[in-house]
Amino acid sequence: MDKIITLKEACEILKISRGYGYQVWPSWRDYGVRVLKMRPNGRPRFYMEDIIKMIEKQK
Repeated sequence: MDKIITLKEACEILKISRGYGYQVWPSWRDYGVRVLKMRPNGRPRFYMEDIIKMIEKQK
Protein backbone atom coordinates (compact mmCIF):
# COMPACT_ATOMS: atom_id res chain seq x y z
CA MET A 1 0.00 0.00 0.00
CA ASP A 2 1.27 3.44 -0.94
CA LYS A 3 1.99 5.87 1.86
CA ILE A 4 -0.07 9.06 1.71
CA ILE A 5 1.70 12.18 2.95
CA THR A 6 0.63 15.76 3.64
CA LEU A 7 1.97 18.88 1.96
CA LYS A 8 4.08 19.59 5.05
CA GLU A 9 5.74 16.18 4.83
CA ALA A 10 6.27 16.57 1.08
CA CYS A 11 7.99 19.92 1.67
CA GLU A 12 10.30 18.30 4.22
CA ILE A 13 11.22 15.57 1.73
CA LEU A 14 11.84 18.14 -1.02
CA LYS A 15 13.74 20.41 1.40
CA ILE A 16 11.65 23.47 0.57
CA SER A 17 9.77 25.83 2.87
CA ARG A 18 6.07 25.26 3.50
CA GLY A 19 5.25 28.74 2.17
CA TYR A 20 6.94 27.97 -1.14
CA GLY A 21 5.34 24.51 -1.20
CA TYR A 22 1.86 26.02 -0.88
CA GLN A 23 2.61 28.24 -3.88
CA VAL A 24 4.00 25.59 -6.21
CA TRP A 25 2.19 22.33 -5.38
CA PRO A 26 -0.40 22.71 -8.19
CA SER A 27 2.45 22.59 -10.73
CA TRP A 28 3.58 19.19 -9.39
CA ARG A 29 0.85 17.60 -11.51
CA ASP A 30 3.05 18.36 -14.54
CA TYR A 31 5.61 15.96 -13.04
CA GLY A 32 3.08 13.15 -12.62
CA VAL A 33 2.26 13.69 -8.94
CA ARG A 34 -1.27 12.58 -8.09
CA VAL A 35 -3.03 15.04 -5.77
CA LEU A 36 -5.58 13.61 -3.33
CA LYS A 37 -8.18 15.81 -1.71
CA MET A 38 -10.44 14.02 0.71
CA ARG A 39 -13.13 16.74 0.63
CA PRO A 40 -13.83 19.84 -1.49
CA ASN A 41 -11.84 22.27 0.68
CA GLY A 42 -9.51 19.65 2.11
CA ARG A 43 -5.77 19.94 2.32
CA PRO A 44 -3.86 18.33 -0.53
CA ARG A 45 -2.27 14.96 0.08
CA PHE A 46 0.13 13.07 -2.13
CA TYR A 47 1.52 9.60 -2.65
CA MET A 48 5.10 9.41 -1.37
CA GLU A 49 6.19 7.38 -4.41
CA ASP A 50 5.06 10.21 -6.71
CA ILE A 51 7.14 12.76 -4.78
CA ILE A 52 10.18 10.46 -5.03
CA LYS A 53 9.63 10.04 -8.79
CA MET A 54 9.39 13.83 -9.19
CA ILE A 55 12.77 14.24 -7.45
CA GLU A 56 14.31 11.61 -9.73
CA LYS A 57 12.93 13.28 -12.89
CA GLN A 58 14.52 16.59 -11.96
CA LYS A 59 18.02 15.08 -11.58
